Amino acid sequence: MRTTTILKLAICACALLILQSCAKDKIVNSFDKTASFDSKIAHEWFALQSDLIKNTSGFSGPVAARSFGYAGITLYQAVYQGMPGYNSLEGKIEGLKPNSITSVSDRTKYHWAAVANAAMAEFFRLQFKSTSVENLDRINELELYYKDIYTKLTNPDIIDASVQYGRTLALEMNQYAISDGQSEAYNTNYPAYIPASGAGKWVPAGKEKTPLQPYWGSTRSFLTGNIVAGKTPEPPVYSEEKSSQLYKEAYELFTIRENITTYQSDIAKFWDDATGKSSGTAGHIFFIAGTVLESQRSNLAKAAEVYCRLGIALHDACIAGWKTKFQYNTLSPVTFIRKQIDGDFTPVLPPPPYPEYSSAHSVLAGAGFTVLSEYLGSSYSFADYSNYKRADINGSPKNFSSFMEAAAEAGASRLYGGVNFRSSVDKGLEQGIRIGGNTSKFSLKQ
Repeated sequence: MRTTTILKLAICACALLILQSCAKDKIVNSFDKTASFDSKIAHEWFALQSDLIKNTSGFSGPVAARSFGYAGITLYQAVYQGMPGYNSLEGKIEGLKPNSITSVSDRTKYHWAAVANAAMAEFFRLQFKSTSVENLDRINELELYYKDIYTKLTNPDIIDASVQYGRTLALEMNQYAISDGQSEAYNTNYPAYIPASGAGKWVPAGKEKTPLQPYWGSTRSFLTGNIVAGKTPEPPVYSEEKSSQLYKEAYELFTIRENITTYQSDIAKFWDDATGKSSGTAGHIFFIAGTVLESQRSNLAKAAEVYCRLGIALHDACIAGWKTKFQYNTLSPVTFIRKQIDGDFTPVLPPPPYPEYSSAHSVLAGAGFTVLSEYLGSSYSFADYSNYKRADINGSPKNFSSFMEAAAEAGASRLYGGVNFRSSVDKGLEQGIRIGGNTSKFSLKQ
């Protein structure tokens, strides 16, 4: 019996050694594919980016959209070599020249999650150089947290090489970002500018007396086709006649405000992604993308593609939207209503410091949610938890049966808030949907 027991123990020991060996092989050999890792690391970096934007001076809506755009393409560029069939963005997006970003000679010798971790950390240190010491510490802490995990599971030499490559790539992507001329746009949100004058033209209606980023429409886009797709028809002709389209749309806003329900007011405030309250409309949509990717248990490869396309779409949508705004320089609803309908009119939301047409929220929502519909499901139901930490509004989670339902509500929020006319919302959504569609067709594969 003793011999039998010893034999059983020996067999168990051998089996354990075999299992450990297999586990070790899995750990060592699984890092050469980006899809081997889950997407949590990406979500955590973008969640941190949202906090950095909200808590760093000068990151207005356009600046935030740019930040998310470059972060999205940096993540993709960091890990695409572990995604068989996928190509570099070099020569595919505007200004990123072929052979300008370092590649690796042997893709199987890099831990792509560790590359992503190092790249995002270094890129954020460079992008948020004006942020507080506490925020910089948060970047360092998140990087170290994941690096320690990966080092314990993998050959430390592989991690060191991956970290070095990730940081090199981040430096090169930062140089690419600098080349668009907007790397310090957080310092120049209100440059000298003389607005167009005349009937129906924009005049300050809030506390800011100069417009926000009036030249943003000339910023370099990622895809020229997005700016072409973003061209939109002229706004309604300015008229004070009660039979005119503009007057009717103004009276609609006035009527909504006079009879505003708690439900409508809550929607207006829920989507009010003003500077300092959130990380902008782009950040709001990135947050939703993260929660859905995580709920779907997506891998890092899928997340990298989605964030890349989402970043491109939102970055370019903001440029196209601002180009439209300052092309037409349309007056705000509050200006028209106070002059023609009710001098005491007070909208739910304060009028933003830029021309009204087209609705920036609508353009960004149309573009971003079109991309998410394409890559995460056109009928995907989800809950938006983006405002659960806010105490200044009803931040209770909102449920949607599809991404385009969320896009429609984001647009409607500007009607309820008294910020945009209906034509501005409708045309803005159409504008964004075209940009999102063009971005979705953009090929990342060979």
